[in-house]
Amino acid sequence: MRRTWWLALVVWLLWRASLTATPALQLVPEEADFAVAVTRPVAVADTLLALATSERLQQFPAYQEAIGQVNIRRFLQLVRYAERELGKPWRELLDSLAGEGIVLAGKYAPEPVPVLVVVKGRDAALLERAVRLFGEVIEQELARRDLPHQRREHERAGLKITQLGNAYYTVHGPALLVSNRLEVFDYVAPLLQGKAERSLAHAGKWRAAQASIPADAVAWAWADLRPTKLLPQVRQAVELPGDVPIVHVFFGRYLDLFWRAEYVSAWLTLGQQGAQLSVYVPAGWKGSALSARAQTPATGGTRLPPPLTVPGTIYTSSFYFDPASFLHHREKLLRPDQLKAFEELDRNSAKFLLGSRLSELVAGLGQYHRLIVAQPDRQTYAFRPGTAIPSFAVVLQLKEPEKIGPKLEAILRGAALLATFQTRLELVEEKHGDVKLVGYRFADNDANRAVQNGLLFNFSPCFAQVGDQFMLCSTLELGRQIVRALQKEKASPGGSAGLVFSDVFSWEGIVDLLRAADDELLVQFMLERVQALESARTQVKHLLELVATLGRIEAHLQMAEEKSQLDLRWQLAPERR
Repeated sequence: MRRTWWLALVVWLLWRASLTATPALQLVPEEADFAVAVTRPVAVADTLLALATSERLQQFPAYQEAIGQVNIRRFLQLVRYAERELGKPWRELLDSLAGEGIVLAGKYAPEPVPVLVVVKGRDAALLERAVRLFGEVIEQELARRDLPHQRREHERAGLKITQLGNAYYTVHGPALLVSNRLEVFDYVAPLLQGKAERSLAHAGKWRAAQASIPADAVAWAWADLRPTKLLPQVRQAVELPGDVPIVHVFFGRYLDLFWRAEYVSAWLTLGQQGAQLSVYVPAGWKGSALSARAQTPATGGTRLPPPLTVPGTIYTSSFYFDPASFLHHREKLLRPDQLKAFEELDRNSAKFLLGSRLSELVAGLGQYHRLIVAQPDRQTYAFRPGTAIPSFAVVLQLKEPEKIGPKLEAILRGAALLATFQTRLELVEEKHGDVKLVGYRFADNDANRAVQNGLLFNFSPCFAQVGDQFMLCSTLELGRQIVRALQKEKASPGGSAGLVFSDVFSWEGIVDLLRAADDELLVQFMLERVQALESARTQVKHLLELVATLGRIEAHLQMAEEKSQLDLRWQLAPERR
């Protein structure tokens, strides 16, 4: 019985590996530094075709003009010509000629970068005909453009190679191999002669990455990061102390993961209502460098709060960011001259921050913060600015809210007082339960209206503290919504373990933003297309409907002890009946 289970497990692993490994990869030499593959060309083509032939897109004259361009028409003519000459519809042709996968692989050096494209199909005879057919078409096109188009024959390691222009190619059974350099075939030849062990598909550097790619991926990419770390400019950019330490404060996580990981892999999966692109590296929070601690937790005990959401949200983000850790290790991360300049800046900052030093305020920040962008506030002012700017807010977590919160409030009140010397501000204070919302409105006078065509009336800045959360917001309306959301969250806190950031972009929010600028859209459509008001109104309506169907895009970065994965999900909105 035990032997049966072991046999079943081995068969399952081999089956999964056969799905994940693209057969065309067998013809890529092990010397390759990177590879990009389309494992299911027909599925990808069907998805692209569905997007290109969308009824909503077809309603726009601009799109009709785009797909009517000369290059598009020539491509469609070529497809129809291939269908007629090869005797199959394009979908069957694609499956017969490339059904076993398409791989582009190469090395980082020398220049020009050696590249190999492998197209593996299921019908060797049909591939021979297709290569002959497309070769003639390309030869005619090169001649039309007055470029070198004479075919030349080469022999390399026993292979017969054809040169057409700057490309070299050969056909081997159901596989077409194309490269920009003739010497690449010196490495391909042993694989075509049966020496499969010299293929990238059997190399240890690929095997490690292969396990990270799911079997249902329609396309994937892989890159060996080790050769890039030998470059002096790369080492200089990653190591600290360096010339621009601020880069490590905001991007240290990614530089550190790149430096510690041996490879990076990515893949694309398709669903009925969307797609997901994932990026994976075999490095996590364990062993992270000091330069990455501002964005990388030292342990895996993170619990990221969910992104804030209010009606009309365009973009919202929840992220791990601990700048105090960079300050704590600044003596190790900064050069002596940089450290001296920072210390001087820190001492002088007390003059402008009502006695508090910048380092004191930064040290008082927590690790979890949030950002939100929503549709413009239309309720605070009767006057409508010429250019609508979305409302936005940042919510900071405080380590010591009783100590840092009052200091931030005093600084912001002082800044508002100074601003009144430049433009007239009106103080607004509101109570929402036990929370005080402090805001400022610009006086509705001619002087303020004259500033950038009423630009100031996009803003009614405000702030509030809800527990250990300190909110800074560009408008009172969004500020009120966030205070209510934070109060509700305080009553039932939640969070996601392992996440270091979670972002959501909503196309529905963009629709709300466009509706707020519907007059400007109407004028633009009328001027660009020289059309009547009703026709422009119909175009605007179609545009809003199209944007609404785009749904939302989510981005999540999960960090485990020894691996990290970024997932980008595009979820289309359900059809409205």
